[in-house]
Amino acid sequence: MASLLLRRWWWPLLLLLLCFSLVGFIVALRPPPPQVRAAALLAPATVAPAQLALGAWNPLAAMPGQRAEATSTPAVVAWGGERLDLFVRGRNGELYQNYRDQSRWSGWQIPAGLRDIVLRSAPACATWGSERISCVALIEGDRAVWHFYYDGQAWASESLGGDAWSAPAIVSPQLNQLAVFVAGGGGRLYGKGWVPGRWSEWQDFGGELRSAPACAVYRGEQVINCFVVNTYQTISRQAITMRNELLTGAGYVTLAMSEADGNILTVGSAPAALASGPGRITLLVLNRNQNLFQATWAGRETVTWQRINPNHSFASVPTCASTAPGRADCFARGPDSPMLGAFGDILHASGTVQ
Repeated sequence: MASLLLRRWWWPLLLLLLCFSLVGFIVALRPPPPQVRAAALLAPATVAPAQLALGAWNPLAAMPGQRAEATSTPAVVAWGGERLDLFVRGRNGELYQNYRDQSRWSGWQIPAGLRDIVLRSAPACATWGSERISCVALIEGDRAVWHFYYDGQAWASESLGGDAWSAPAIVSPQLNQLAVFVAGGGGRLYGKGWVPGRWSEWQDFGGELRSAPACAVYRGEQVINCFVVNTYQTISRQAITMRNELLTGAGYVTLAMSEADGNILTVGSAPAALASGPGRITLLVLNRNQNLFQATWAGRETVTWQRINPNHSFASVPTCASTAPGRADCFARGPDSPMLGAFGDILHASGTVQ
């Protein structure tokens, strides 16, 4: 009986074993799936191409015997025609100004009324009208943010209070409107708004910042975009809406950090931001080797970073201003060279931006 059952089930079992063997053979012949690099997983499918094209970087011409010997990132504003106003912190903490009308530079000067000011941070500046300039910075012996402003006739200063941990940033969304941002207690982002006659209170926008903020807004828009280095050494963005002097944040999102060649950008500086058009912001940052990278943010966090000006190194990330649609003037602190007697030289490059 057992022999009969064995003969009855022999052929079905043999057929089943042959089927399993055939399936295994077919699977073995299939090519392996393509390997995907981890960096490629982070790369965006579609990006807004970076559109800042700069010419050669050259030392900024100055009047004979005048050197600011900058110890900070420069700040620059454009408020009419070819006019540019450039500000830096000098070797002894002075606030220096150098302005250009048409093609001539004034030379470095300390603005009248601000000669006793000693800065302990880089200045940041914005224009809120014709011949109207506001700069913010930290000063020695005080943790508050200080406001230095020119009303078309004279410079004056005031304390904005606060407990600042970084250099501040300032933007002007509309005529006669200012917004100031700074990393404060706990590394959180704080902001304060102004319209003629009143300032808002400092508002807490959270976060764990590892750099000073870089903020930008295209004139006429209500949404300010602030970019910061976070605890992961990547760049986060927060959109902040301004109505009158009041600011409302929308929380943080993180930008992609992929370079054009698929590598991951390692951030080595605070970012810089230039509003190059409606809904478009050009971002600049140095990597840990002091190489300059740019990206264009156009409403999506899937940006791609591209290296520019590969033959130059910088001691500070460049800051830029636009005197006309499609034009950009950028300034950076050059590397010190005791052999060449170069200390705190300001470099200038101009080009196009879209």
